[in-house]
Amino acid sequence: RSQAAVMPTRSAVLCCLFAVTWASRNTHMEMLVAGDTATVGSSNLAETLANRTSTKFKPGDACDCYPRPSASEEDDGRKTKDGEEYTVEGNTCCQEPNLICEPYMNKGECRVRIGMECPNAIPIVNGLRTTYCAYGAYDEGGSSGVTCAKVEGSKTRKCCIPNYSGMAHQALANNQPIYNEPTLMAKGNQGYMESCCSGWASTLSEADGYMFESDQKIIRGVTLCMSQ
Repeated sequence: RSQAAVMPTRSAVLCCLFAVTWASRNTHMEMLVAGDTATVGSSNLAETLANRTSTKFKPGDACDCYPRPSASEEDDGRKTKDGEEYTVEGNTCCQEPNLICEPYMNKGECRVRIGMECPNAIPIVNGLRTTYCAYGAYDEGGSSGVTCAKVEGSKTRKCCIPNYSGMAHQALANNQPIYNEPTLMAKGNQGYMESCCSGWASTLSEADGYMFESDQKIIRGVTLCMSQ
């Protein structure tokens, strides 16, 4: 057999092998794209692979399941973005067990739940905030004094309500315990006390309360965070 006859044969074999390999590769890619298209519609393969990387929310991230004021004057309850009744239990869009969506500047912001470990206090932002601890997601008022501090009997910093101090109307706005955090409610009837930095809450008596009747009238019967 001549050398001239062998060369075309070898070239033909190589061409066939290349064609088979290329066809197999294209088929494999088509299968991948088809499988991913069935899952995400029109997203391309690159977008699909990128979306498979889970995103972890952190304090300060935007969220949208925060409570909104009711648009009806007859209904003083708070609503979700869809107009449904708002509940703390349904506030889960931050997707982390230690975070909750807080109403902030007419938007939502992921913040640390009451009783959970928190980062150190951060500088004041626009004169409005010194921590990433939540309070407005729980109630419309009464716990605005929430801070990130060492809790009684613990070495870690947690989001908690400090002991009452100052004028009666300030204590009323800032130092009431939080009653509807699910993780604290699960601890029993007095789980709310763990929302206080001191681990204790009670009503004031005439003796240890405020001197003037005007202040006593404001605060009488109200449970406040205080030292035991």
